[in-house]
Amino acid sequence: MPKERPKGMGSFPMTILPKSQAAVAYYENLRRKKLPSGWEKLVCTNGQTCCFVHSDYEPQGEELVFKLETRNFQTLVQLYRKP
Repeated sequence: MPKERPKGMGSFPMTILPKSQAAVAYYENLRRKKLPSGWEKLVCTNGQTCCFVHSDYEPQGEELVFKLETRNFQTLVQLYRKP
């Protein structure tokens, strides 16, 4: 018998983790390493390629948009928009 998804998970496929890791890697490769706080960007990724986008960008197909920011030298990531 298949396990039930926890409430709040919706029907969104669990491919979010690899895509969020790709977005974090892209963001961290482009930000200054000694930046303590304050750099906030939206990153769109399909898991293979990434790019910065504006807040009104609508993801296509398998793309997801993540909001990334640096706070106290830590990178925080949050799902911003899905198709």
